[in-house]
Amino acid sequence: MEKRPKDATEKLRVLFIEDMPDDVFIAEHELKRAGLAFNSQSIKRLEELAPAIEEFSPDIIISDYNLPGFTALDVLKEVKALGAETPFIVLTASVNEEVAVECLKAGADDYILKGQLARLPHAIKEAIRKRELEREKRDALKKLAEAEERYRYIAMTISDYAYAFRVEEDGTMRGEWISDAFYREFGLTLPDIDRQGGWQSVVYPEDLPRALEHAKRVLSGREDTEEFRFVTKDGRARWLRDYAMPVIDKNTGRVVRIYGASQDITDIKEAEESLKK
Repeated sequence: MEKRPKDATEKLRVLFIEDMPDDVFIAEHELKRAGLAFNSQSIKRLEELAPAIEEFSPDIIISDYNLPGFTALDVLKEVKALGAETPFIVLTASVNEEVAVECLKAGADDYILKGQLARLPHAIKEAIRKRELEREKRDALKKLAEAEERYRYIAMTISDYAYAFRVEEDGTMRGEWISDAFYREFGLTLPDIDRQGGWQSVVYPEDLPRALEHAKRVLSGREDTEEFRFVTKDGRARWLRDYAMPVIDKNTGRVVRIYGASQDITDIKEAEESLKK
């Protein structure tokens, strides 16, 4: 159960799990004092949690640790069982480091003493921000995986070989995947190529300077096309026309990945040589 991003004009929905109305009142007073616009709902029993999450759809859950017949750990388990990803803050009247660690390990975002409720507004903002960042990262990774899968399919459909490199901060290119057709023709897997010393080890020696310049242009952020030979496991040279496209991290401006597709143009090159003769 994934929450949609919150509109800036909406009031925060705060769900309290607390058997002491005075404690809810004090917590709400701190939120108002901090200028937070919110609507709240309060429940006392664990069996009220599922309906509250379904109907109230809270942006944050604030639970007392010790409640009649259950604890905040039970609430956390129930929240997880319901598939909710709601930020969760535990309130307690006494300091207990073991309990605090246990709550955080169980998925709580923060643990606050009731005598330090001035911390609550900031803790709420941080917990919500943290979950939003996690969701954005998860969405970005999903989109990247989907884009990579689409690219892999398209590249394999329109070319002989397709591949992807991950680019380390020092510019080192690490192979992530390569199409099966490459292995069938060249007899080499990515681990084989890594053991030989990387992709440069597969380039025909005479063509290595040209291949390195091609990689340099792509690492600088430009799409590029180049022709050079790769050597098969049994020593045959095959001509490739390589199309490479960089993926640039918008935050750092650094090339973080390279997608490529290669056409085997050996027959074309051999035909050209025959015509020259």
